[in-house]
Parts: sequence; C-alpha cells; structure tokens
Amino acid sequence: MWGTPVAGWGRMTRLLPREHGAYAEILLPLVAVLLAGEATIPAVLLAVAAFAAFLAHEPATILLGRRGVRRREEARGQATAWLAALVAVGAVGAGLALWQATDPAVRWAVAAPLGLAALSLVLLLVGKERSTGGEIVVASTLAASAVPIGIAAGLSVVTSVAIAVVWAVGSALATATVRGIILGAKLTTSWEPEAAITAAVLVLAAAAGLSIAEGSPAWLAPALCPLALLSVALGTFAPPPARLRQVGWSFVVANFVTLGIVVAGV
Repeated sequence: MWGTPVAGWGRMTRLLPREHGAYAEILLPLVAVLLAGEATIPAVLLAVAAFAAFLAHEPATILLGRRGVRRREEARGQATAWLAALVAVGAVGAGLALWQATDPAVRWAVAAPLGLAALSLVLLLVGKERSTGGEIVVASTLAASAVPIGIAAGLSVVTSVAIAVVWAVGSALATATVRGIILGAKLTTSWEPEAAITAAVLVLAAAAGLSIAEGSPAWLAPALCPLALLSVALGTFAPPPARLRQVGWSFVVANFVTLGIVVAGV
C-alpha cells in the first residue's frame, strides 16, 4: 500500500532544483538577514515568496524543454501544476508582505531581485542560463532577494545590500572556480581557471581595503574572505573534476563560515 505514495514522492523530487549548491545560494542569505534582524511577518512572507520563486525554476525549465523533450512530455501535467502552485504562493506571499510592510523602502527594494529575475528568465529562454555569465546572474538574483527581506526584518538598507553583495560575490567566485576546474581539465588553453583565481585575489584585495576604510561595516571584510580564500586554494591546486562533489561541500562549509561571521558581526 506504500507503493503509490513513494512513487509519487519520487516523481515530485524530480521537479525540485537539481543544482544542490543553489539551495545554499538562496537559503543562507535569507537565513542571515532573518537571524541578524527580526523575523517579522513581512520578512518571513517575502522569504517564502523568494523560496517559492527559486523552486519554480525547475518546472519552468522542464516545460521549456531544457531537460529534454521526453522529460517535458512525461512531466508536463505535474510540472504545470507545480509551477502554478509556486507562482500562486510567491505572488500571495509577496503581495501580503508588501501590504503589511511599514518601511516603504521594502517596496522599492523588491525591484532588485525582480529585475535580475527578469534577466535570468531571458537567459533561460535563449538557452544561455548555463553559461558562466548566466550562472552568475542567477546566483546574484538569489542573493539579491535578501535585500527587501533584510529591510523588512529591520536591518538598514546598507546592511541588507552588503549581505546580498557578500553572497553574490561568493557565489560568483564559486561558479567561476568550479567551471575553471572543469574547463581546465578539458581544455589546455582555457582562460577561465586563471580568471577565477584573479577574481578571487581581487576580492581579497577589496576586503583588505574595506578593513581599513572608514564607515565600512566591521564584519564586511572578513565575510568576503572564506569563499575568496577557498577559490584561490582550489584554483591553485586544481583538483580533478572527479572531486567536484568534495569541492561543492567545501563551498557549503565556507558559506556557513560566512553566515557565522555575518550574523555575529551585524
């Protein structure tokens, strides 16, 4: 009698995002602003709406045929229903949050993730979402959702934007590093491994500058370092693509270190 529920759950999990690292990219910035601020009703509703939008990516991808024509035909009904439900949850959650928010800055701050989400949708439609630039845009979209949520949680605009920037930069470095490892193993002339290391070094240099800059949040510079240092180390030692699972987990650990620094500092 357990066969049908188990099979149904198995089919349902196939409608969830397949990129496991993306869960850290969306959840950790949201957790950071909710822990650093106050989990008000508007903030929680916006977080629910943001996560619903994140989950909507996979059924939309399936319906557009990015997972293959056969997969689209097999899952069309489920994907359509799941996408409609997530859009409804996201719209209702965001609408109620904006209606209850007392700070008008929350309303205009929503423009940041919405604008990036629109760009991500364009990249998905033209088949460029899986490029390095496309993945960075998507990661930035996920991080930007922390801005209105942070403001709704009682944080300042500057603090909310800074938290989003930390994860947008960290996710961009992680994306560039992983792609550099893959392409470096396939192409002897690939420029991406060196570009990833250079970008990470520049982030560390920026962190050093922020550490002595007047008016800069004390937590911002150290928060930029864990992911940047890991990117430099991985880019320098270049583990084989067969170790990408371990590489992914190392970035998850670095993300949690960053979370601790942000929450403790803010």
